[in-house]
Amino acid sequence: GTSLYASKYAEKLMKQLRSFDSVVSIDAAETDAKDFTSYSNPKEAGLIVVSQSGETKDVHRVVTTAMDKNITVMSVVNAVGSLIARTTKLGVYCNAGRENAVASTKAFTTQVTALALIALWFRQTRDLIEGKPVSTEALRLKEALMRLPITFGMAIKSRTQCKQIAEHLKDKEHCFVLGKGYGEPVAMEGALKIKEMCYLHAEGYSGGALKHGPFALIEDANGKFGATPIIMLIFDDQHAHHMRTAAEEVKARGAEVIIITDKASLAEGLDDDPILVPSNGPLTSLGAVLPLQLIAYELAMLRGINPDTPRNLAKAVTVD
Repeated sequence: GTSLYASKYAEKLMKQLRSFDSVVSIDAAETDAKDFTSYSNPKEAGLIVVSQSGETKDVHRVVTTAMDKNITVMSVVNAVGSLIARTTKLGVYCNAGRENAVASTKAFTTQVTALALIALWFRQTRDLIEGKPVSTEALRLKEALMRLPITFGMAIKSRTQCKQIAEHLKDKEHCFVLGKGYGEPVAMEGALKIKEMCYLHAEGYSGGALKHGPFALIEDANGKFGATPIIMLIFDDQHAHHMRTAAEEVKARGAEVIIITDKASLAEGLDDDPILVPSNGPLTSLGAVLPLQLIAYELAMLRGINPDTPRNLAKAVTVD
């Protein structure tokens, strides 16, 4: 869910910064004792667990398994004094405040922020031990973190556009959200919010994965539900050309392309009214989650759904 996608964003940050020799993000539900047997020296390994509630049973099970093998475990949780926080006794609180809605929103942005600070601390510590100056990547991330309040404030002003997009999506059956690089976990998180809050089948994919099956679901304006909407996260980075090519391909097949970008020219010929978010280095994509959340909220309201209490879902998964 949301915590997994925040972890995937952090994995990319940690790899970019070289905070650790190796980093991998894994769904707690798919993790067992065998995943920790490859470390002959437990001191060589560490585990960061991420949970909004701090009560998720799958995550707590992984914590106790790792601790039994003497692996250092730290937690990133929002709920102060929660089970996972008490068990690890080492970690960071997101300090997002209480989330009343079942669907996590501010937890995602604060989880990524906390994980980014952890990534930055380990990279700076590594540089200090090795007698190196602070790396350029670390400085860029530090500056991006300091700009977050401003960039988030600017991104959230897209609400009018988000409501217009929601009106386009109101009667749709399928929706795709595509991103690449840092945009990929944000695309997955945005699709999750649309699924959870609006009961619309939405899938988040890497920009390069659309050809591996989902292409078959794209319909043009003559389809039963009209043109398939595809939300594209295209940013001014090394993936821009690839994402524009993907957008051109789906548009050529009749899809309705909706673009969230930090550079209007990247949407030329694809979307006449793209949603613009501020450029913010490695955290540009994080700002794009806000309009995705707003689209999900506005769409839920248009469909007559209470976005705070989606059916069949609980805030914390405390049972198998």
